[in-house]
Amino acid sequence: MKSTVIFLLVLSALPLHAARETSEELEAVLERVVVFASKGEWKSMAQTYNAEAINLKSMQDTERFVTMLYKEHKAFGGADKVERLSSHYFGHSILRFRVLDKRAKGVILWTFAAVQIGDKWYADGFSITNNEDTLSLLPALDTGDITNLPDRPNQALVPTTMSVTPRADAQLAPDTVAADL
Repeated sequence: MKSTVIFLLVLSALPLHAARETSEELEAVLERVVVFASKGEWKSMAQTYNAEAINLKSMQDTERFVTMLYKEHKAFGGADKVERLSSHYFGHSILRFRVLDKRAKGVILWTFAAVQIGDKWYADGFSITNNEDTLSLLPALDTGDITNLPDRPNQALVPTTMSVTPRADAQLAPDTVAADL
């Protein structure tokens, strides 16, 4: 009887993972993690993240890590806006999700790793890159972070029509007609 009671106590102390049906559901929760951190709500941030994480650190470790990073960078000023940056899939079951915490004088880039196990999605780690100089942050970004917004299309992604006019002295190969140019 005593072993049953101890076993039940151990089980009740283990965290329950809130597995998500879709990666989009998990992304929404992870974005809330960043919102909590941007407001300095460290306990809510740690609880929300740890409920989604498959490989847990203690809630205190998660909270301490993020709190330390944010307090080190008070020069960033107050929160401005939390913005989703990108979702990049590697195969069908690994996701890199990035969120910006835009501050008055800098940005904090959150990068989350997520994994699909079976048919459920879980958080599997995160990193934070912060810099007062947005230009210094650019090397950490890649083409997976490009956003083609309807009101500001990325020119590199917009097809450009080109016309080629052959020189007057150009000679066509025997099998080429002018319409091919």
